[in-house]
Amino acid sequence: MIGLLQKSWKNVRPVIGYYLFFCLLFFVVSAVGRDPLYFSVVGVLLAVAPSLASLSRDEADGWDAFAVAAGVSRARLALSRYLFALCCVAPAWAVSAALVFCAQDRLQALAVVLFFAGAGMIAASVMLPLCLRFGVEKARVLLIVVAILLFAAATTNGILFFGEGRGGAEGAPHFALPCAVLAAGVLAAAVSLLAGIRILQRKDL
Repeated sequence: MIGLLQKSWKNVRPVIGYYLFFCLLFFVVSAVGRDPLYFSVVGVLLAVAPSLASLSRDEADGWDAFAVAAGVSRARLALSRYLFALCCVAPAWAVSAALVFCAQDRLQALAVVLFFAGAGMIAASVMLPLCLRFGVEKARVLLIVVAILLFAAATTNGILFFGEGRGGAEGAPHFALPCAVLAAGVLAAAVSLLAGIRILQRKDL
């Protein structure tokens, strides 16, 4: 499994600088504003973008067929995709959690982090099975549409719920929406993993 993760890392290493610059920019904005909202949005991107970049490279190299021929099980191959997505987004979650302690309203900041953590998991859970089923290149247009819709929905709801002067939706429990989104993200990730394994097991490589 470690070897598969290293292979995925090698795929995105040439472009990792772009992701780091993007993260740094939004970290500075969040730190100056003492609000993790802006950096938490990065988690949605990191849950999806590096995984798609790695999948695209593997698809071009015919890596899946080679790995299976070399004795890697399809279930293990699928699991490595999801673990790589988790490895990409986990540092963003950790930084977002750290920013909570710098926020003016820590409870609201924690709610923001939970909300976007769930949103990121939902995004990855939708995108990864599509890529495994159709391939990144064939599904590119569909992926762009889905990504825009998911990103817009997460960002819009996050700003409406946590934006300046909101402090949570009127009359709603402070953590109701974030916990619901996080729970949906965990459930979506579990279902997506099973679907991804099933797709690769049936796919003609």
